[in-house]
Amino acid sequence: MRSKEHTVETETILNKLRELMNARNWGVSQLADNAELSRTTIYGWFDRGVHPTPESFDKICKVFGLTINEFYAVDYDELINCLLYTSDAA
Repeated sequence: MRSKEHTVETETILNKLRELMNARNWGVSQLADNAELSRTTIYGWFDRGVHPTPESFDKICKVFGLTINEFYAVDYDELINCLLYTSDAA
C-alpha cells in the first residue's frame, strides 16, 4: 500500500527516474553509487512511492547531467533520445 505522501507528482518523478535509469541500463545499485545515495533510500522511493528529498533530487539530476527544469521537460522522449545518443557516443 502506498503511503499518504504518494502523489501524482511523485509518480511522475519516479516514472521519469525509471526511464532515465533504463536509458543507461542502470539498476538501483548503479544509481545509488553514482548519486552517492543509499540503496535503501532509492528502494524506499519506489516501494513506498515517496518523493525524493530536495537534496536527493539534486544529486539525481546532477548524475544524469540535467537541471531540474530539464528533468521536468515537456518533450521528455526527445531528452531520453538525446541521453541515449550521448551515452552511445561515450
